[in-house]
Amino acid sequence: MKGLLKVWGIIVLTLFLSSCAAIRSGKGLSKGELNVGYTAPLTGSIRYGITDNIESRFSLAFESYNFDLYFHTNSESRSYNYGVTIGSSYLYDRKPYYFSGFTIDRKLGTNFYPYLSYIFYSDFKNVNNQFSFGTEFKLNLSDRKKIYLLIIPEVSYLTRPIEVFGLNTHVIGTINIGLSFDLLQLTNR
Repeated sequence: MKGLLKVWGIIVLTLFLSSCAAIRSGKGLSKGELNVGYTAPLTGSIRYGITDNIESRFSLAFESYNFDLYFHTNSESRSYNYGVTIGSSYLYDRKPYYFSGFTIDRKLGTNFYPYLSYIFYSDFKNVNNQFSFGTEFKLNLSDRKKIYLLIIPEVSYLTRPIEVFGLNTHVIGTINIGLSFDLLQLTNR
């Protein structure tokens, strides 16, 4: 029981302190859709739908920044969506890490997308594997303008521990809160 409480405490602590960018659901963004997100305490991310099936993301977290491309199915009519990501993460005083991964989500209801993902990280000397479970809640703020509030809580397990505020941990939790809107619709009046 003490071990379970310790694990839960670490999850709760890192949920508010880790400041890693959440992955995202398998659905992804549509062409022209922009999402600006915030992950407590100090991370920001910008996602943009290049096409209906390709999205780019840039995120900044303390001393690192990340860029990736995400290829996804993006279907409202399917009960499952799939996505593949490739990207890189740069730390200001270290070599870059490269990553690739796979995400699958299950649409439950109209605005609820729980997902599982696997990410492989490497700098060609060290590797790490990340297994994540998260949920994308999509709250509609305006039907006419297609404006949404996205809330994405996520818990991840890494096979090699990482340091989060002086604590070596295998478990990381994040909550990303973002505003998502269709740029093409907003600019075409």
